Formats: sequence, C-alpha cells, structure tokens
Amino acid sequence: MNRTLRTLGWLAAVIQEDPEPWFTTDPDTDYVPYVNSFSFESLSLVPDALMLLKRSLHLAMEQQDLPVKDLQEALRHVLVFKFHFREEWELELAWDSERTKSAVRIIESTKESLADQYRDYKYAFLPELIFQESRGIFDFELEGYTLKVGQSTLSIPWDMIANGYVPASLRNFGELMDRDTGDLDADPILRPRELKFEIHNCPDLNPWIMRETFDFMMEIATETGWFHALNPAYNSVYTYDLISRMPDFLVEGSFRPHSVKRSWEKIQKIAKAVESYASHDYCMSTLTHDYRAIELSLTPTKTEEPST
Repeated sequence: MNRTLRTLGWLAAVIQEDPEPWFTTDPDTDYVPYVNSFSFESLSLVPDALMLLKRSLHLAMEQQDLPVKDLQEALRHVLVFKFHFREEWELELAWDSERTKSAVRIIESTKESLADQYRDYKYAFLPELIFQESRGIFDFELEGYTLKVGQSTLSIPWDMIANGYVPASLRNFGELMDRDTGDLDADPILRPRELKFEIHNCPDLNPWIMRETFDFMMEIATETGWFHALNPAYNSVYTYDLISRMPDFLVEGSFRPHSVKRSWEKIQKIAKAVESYASHDYCMSTLTHDYRAIELSLTPTKTEEPST
C-alpha cells in the first residue's frame, strides 16, 4: 500500500507540505498562475531538472508538437517557464502548444490518481527521502521546520520538540513503517535496522534525557512503535532508554531516569518483541557494549588515600 507515493519520493518536492494547488489547479488556466503554483525550489528537486534545463528549454521552444514522456519530463517542462529566457510572447506561444498540453494532462492525471492516497498519507514520500536519497544528508523544509534527511538519517530540530509541535509527517512515517513491517524484505525502500534518528540544534548536550523529548516521542509513537527501524550501531543508547519508558512496554508513565539495570531489562523486552519478526535480528551486541560502557562510567573510581 502507498508504494506509488514512496517510489515517487521526489514528488515531495512538488507536492510539499501543502497540497494546494497541486490537487486543485485548473488545467485550463493561463500559464503564469499555473506555473506560479509550483515553486522554483520544488521543481528544481525533480530528478535532473536543472541539469537538463537547457534541453527542456530547447524542446519547449523548438519541439512544441512533441509530447512529454512522463511526469518528470512534464514537471521539467513547467520549470522552463519559471525563467525569463525568452520574450513573453514566445513563452505564451510555447505554453499554448501540444507539448504543454501533454505535460498538463500528465500532471493532472497524476494528481487524480494520487489524491486519495495523498489525503490519507500526506507524507508517504518520507521513507524514500530518508532511506534512498543519494545526495547525502540535506536540509528539508517541512511544516515550517528544517529537518535533515538522507543516507538513512532522520534528524528533528530541537525547536520542534521544545515547542511541543508534532507534525503529521512523522505520524505518517511511523504508520507507514508499522503497516509495512511484514513486507520489509519485499520492499527495499524500507530498510530495517538502518535508521539513524537524531535531534539537532539542541542547546543541551543530551536531548534524550529531556522531558520535552519524551513527550514528543510519546506523541509520534504509533500503536506498535517503529523502533524496529533503528540501527543500534548509530543511535544513542539513551534513545533506546527513552523508548523503554513508554507505556507500551508497561513502564510507568512518569518521566524519571531509570537505573542502567532497569533500562537494560526494558530494552531486552523490546529486543524480544522485535525478534518475533524472524527475518530482522536485533543487534543486541552493540547495545550490550554501550550499556557496559555506561555502567563503567557511573561506577565510582577508587581514590588513593593520602599517605600519612
């Protein structure tokens, strides 16, 4: 389910967080308001849009009877009209062409086919951007906040957490991960045990011990949790410690630090729950090592008594 939205992850750049006017634009409108309904920043993230800009301009002006082949080419065609490479009358002629009409048809038909899915899973593209993004980790503006995504990393800004704002995007992300748990092997876009979940721009050295973080994580937690995606090698042991306090794991709802031993017991319960999915082994060795390191750091060191 929703695999179309995930495999077209780059559509996030065009649909963005506000589906208007993606699902409401009148295809018969003049080119200026239609083109302006898409931002330059969003269209530039369509695969190869800027690299092929000169080619797209040539096709728009010189091959006006040649229809576009697919959605990407249709959106690259629209991008041409964001620039003023030609006189206004030339752009108007190019817009009133068979090539433009084919581009608008593809865009509008895509809107129609995605509309129902998009309303239910507005941010179904996030797994694609997080796990499959090939450009490295980059800033991604979403709902007024700057996330960092890519290379299996999802990093949330501290101000989102401190403000107590829980975006629908993260709820959708968790729901998608949960719903597809049984199909992870069949879907390479969702890679279990690869997610690195971070919090950036936190003034405190360790955001995972903050009450605000616990409240935020409680809000984005789904019915079964999506901790099965976390990679123990890349996530702080404090992340798992925070998860272990959630009521789903029969831990009291109040927030207070656990002892290392109690945290470890709770995380082992999480591990057993995850290991019930036989195809996804939980890498306990990493956490075992981290907990031993914490225990050692918390053990008082013997001080030499002064000689008399």
